[in-house]
Amino acid sequence: MWLHLSPDDHLVALVDESRVDHASGLIGLRVPEQSFRENREPCLCVAKLLWQCVVSIPKDGKLWVYRVDSVEAEPAPSSVADRGMTDEYEITAAILERRGGRIPLSRDGFVVIDASLRTDVKVLMQQGRVPRDAAAERGLWERDEDSWHLRRGLPGAVR
Repeated sequence: MWLHLSPDDHLVALVDESRVDHASGLIGLRVPEQSFRENREPCLCVAKLLWQCVVSIPKDGKLWVYRVDSVEAEPAPSSVADRGMTDEYEITAAILERRGGRIPLSRDGFVVIDASLRTDVKVLMQQGRVPRDAAAERGLWERDEDSWHLRRGLPGAVR
């Protein structure tokens, strides 16, 4: 399972270019917005853990968390400067084609990303205290209805 963050709250599937219909929640692959000096092909950026998504996406604000289940992904190319820190992966055109041109997305709440959250996660990273698997990551976050929040009182976190 992979996670993807988006400002859009109505996505249902990643589809090949011929079937894109943003109004219906069918999105296609695209070149990442912040691909400075990165020779990037269109893709969907994904990560295994929510904290990895938080540090890899350049946007602040309310972003919806999407689960991308049972699909392969390729490690981001070495030209992605923060790849070692974010453990970023990509769903590429070849993967989408192998999956028949459609990969379902399921919304799983949202996270509000701001400088404070990024700082907290980076401090935990520097301390070597970020989880490396989904089971351990559950201890990092609290859930209030649809909203994901960094758990209060984490030792070392600024909050």
